Amino acid sequence: MWWSKKEKKSGAGSLSVQQDAASKLNDWTVSDLGPRSLAALKESTSSGHVDQLEQLFRTMCAEWDTLKKDLNDVSKAVASLSWSVAPWAESGQAPSEEAHEAARMVDAALWHAPSIAPGEWKHNFLELVESVVYAMYRGQTVHEILWESCGKLVFPAAYVPILPQFFGWSISNGEPDRLLLFPDGIWASDSARPFDRNKFIVAINKSGIDHPLFNASLRTLVGWFGASRWGLTWLMQYCQVFGLPIRHFIIDDEEIQRKLEAELSRKGASTTIFSSSAARLEIHDAMKGSSSLPTATLIEMADRACDKLILGQTLISDTGKSGSGAYALGKVHQGIRLEIITHAAQFVANVLNAQLVPAIVELNMGRVSSPLPEIVFSVPNSDIDKDKLDFYDGMINRLGMRLSEQRVYDAFGQPMPQEGERVFEPLR
Repeated sequence: MWWSKKEKKSGAGSLSVQQDAASKLNDWTVSDLGPRSLAALKESTSSGHVDQLEQLFRTMCAEWDTLKKDLNDVSKAVASLSWSVAPWAESGQAPSEEAHEAARMVDAALWHAPSIAPGEWKHNFLELVESVVYAMYRGQTVHEILWESCGKLVFPAAYVPILPQFFGWSISNGEPDRLLLFPDGIWASDSARPFDRNKFIVAINKSGIDHPLFNASLRTLVGWFGASRWGLTWLMQYCQVFGLPIRHFIIDDEEIQRKLEAELSRKGASTTIFSSSAARLEIHDAMKGSSSLPTATLIEMADRACDKLILGQTLISDTGKSGSGAYALGKVHQGIRLEIITHAAQFVANVLNAQLVPAIVELNMGRVSSPLPEIVFSVPNSDIDKDKLDFYDGMINRLGMRLSEQRVYDAFGQPMPQEGERVFEPLR
């Protein structure tokens, strides 16, 4: 049974981090984008605080349109998947009634939250999914859960993103290695403490053997960000100098030179000018074509590196190298993008199933020993599903192999129908 309203206060409450309207203004912005400053910011994680590196990542996303677009593409694609709650069951067995009840309760809690008030910087569930994706690229994200209750149900009403000035990694000798919360900000080092149980969602990029402090994927793109940023500046300077025809005056009289300079300043971009017979005007065309400019090539290389890291592969970067047709490359490109999206979605699901689901179950049903329900996702209308469909169709209908229903449903990322649900039957 779900807990009574009186018993469900543990873990609930208002915002515990001292993050107010002025907090966002305390973050400094990266103004010096020289190589030394970028290198220093990249290595600033030696302090254990992630706020300076986060400021660099924020600047990269704000000033590098390709990076911003790629991250948006992945995070929004993950949030647009079909998300649901599946009851736990033994392999090949139907879920128990208790498992169904827990799944229904978690599903109700996830979608029961009211709409976020206009003007508030808080996330609903799908916005939380989109935000957690960024932990893969920025190293970590932290959200505080705001709990509310309605009747017998305790549910997360909103998820508040916590600014990086309020968390950091422990670095003291003899201290456990963990991410700590600084409720008063990292400048108040004596306020560091572990994250409260059932109150925060902490997403950390733990892939590979490197410590999460150095595991942010965007660290790889810091150099390319510099190349894109400076390449654009150099390209604009080049266009300013060589983009317009050069007017060359040959003048022997200084007085005439002063008069021509004054008339040119008044004419601006006008193509007509009158001069003395003592002056001869020559027009030299600017260098045409920018395909071979090193600055333009530098920008293209940076964008290509960004696409490969975030999206996996680009048709532009691979066409012409392999000799394959555009259609075949399109199939490869689509598959790699789907793999990236699926991997990101699984990362989000793992975080939520390890932290959000247990919190909802504990606040509503108490501590339970049986396996918990899971937040799952499915990728509709994908080529991978079509390939799997042909594979399983051949195994079952052509080879006559017997497979458990649970295995087939799991292969396609779909929950098995619950008892009593209306289902579509195959046409005979």
